[in-house]
Amino acid sequence: MRDPGRGRWYLDASWSAPKAALPTPVELAATGARLLAVDLNAGHLAVCVVDVHGNPVGIPVSVPTDLTGPASRRDGRLRSAISTLIGLARDHGCAGHAGLVVVAVDPAYTSRWGGQYWKAPLQQQSKTTVVTGHHAAAAAIGRRALGHGIRRRQGVTAHDRRIVRRRATGQTASRPRARGTAGPPRTTGMPVEGGRPAGTGAIARC
Repeated sequence: MRDPGRGRWYLDASWSAPKAALPTPVELAATGARLLAVDLNAGHLAVCVVDVHGNPVGIPVSVPTDLTGPASRRDGRLRSAISTLIGLARDHGCAGHAGLVVVAVDPAYTSRWGGQYWKAPLQQQSKTTVVTGHHAAAAAIGRRALGHGIRRRQGVTAHDRRIVRRRATGQTASRPRARGTAGPPRTTGMPVEGGRPAGTGAIARC
């Protein structure tokens, strides 16, 4: 298109790329890769690494996201937080297509059940870090993304590492059953009751 007033030519172009199908929870678990589970909160991201069985690995992390001030400052801080997430995923051996796969997870009850079932075990293995309910919610989100149930079986993830190695694998792996009327784990972006939008918990697998 030519602009006679300015004596310039302008070119408009558009294109599309094929959309890759997101992996299902079963496909994610089949890869054997760890997940970087992220719980979005006002002012910070609560991060927890989970293995293929849904068990927390290592020490949970809080990534600050102060989004106050001018737009340029907010954008810079948001980019920094995303870069931190990508770096954490790579450091903890998470693997995926083109460096990053993100799966939105329904956050319903992740805060409640995460705090009830995963906060204490996380604190046991994180001696120098204060574990919050948000970190526990991140662990619950990671389990849901893999198709596991959130609630932990009694006695699993014990403090003794020998017991952990002997009992953790498979003990907490509650996969969706093929028979009966049980539906798949909720990973849609549909709104949920209580005012918290679905999909605010995200799993980054890179």
